[in-house]
Amino acid sequence: MFNKPMDEDGWSAEEVTLERHPGGDLTLRCRTSGRAVEMIIGEDATEYRRAWTVMAEHVPQVLRAALQDLFADASALRTWLAGAGIPAAAEDWQGYPIRPLNENQFVIEAVRALLGVDGNDEGTKIADRFTTWLTEQSISYETDEQVVTS
Repeated sequence: MFNKPMDEDGWSAEEVTLERHPGGDLTLRCRTSGRAVEMIIGEDATEYRRAWTVMAEHVPQVLRAALQDLFADASALRTWLAGAGIPAAAEDWQGYPIRPLNENQFVIEAVRALLGVDGNDEGTKIADRFTTWLTEQSISYETDEQVVTS
């Protein structure tokens, strides 16, 4: 989703991923390392990891909300699926006459589109947009954070 390599001064590096295993949870992960982590958390901290997880039983809510927020009609969905390279079949699905053949890929790409990630974003901003959207949609999620020390 987003990867900012370590800058030349070793200030910080960040990686943000959005993943879902077939039929499983949807998780946004942020991993930050470098001197910024040492300064904010402590000298022995080498990495700061955070995760926001929508449990599998709530992923259908994410799917429905994403469809509602992104696509006014079947034509918009069809065009977006083609542009995202997601194969689809002409059959009834979620009130649309077209179904993506890989629902996991659809959920990930739809959430990415909703978050509007660009190259200048930081993990915190991406996570804030993700959790704000989930809260607005009344979709529950769990959080986790871990500090890795040397």
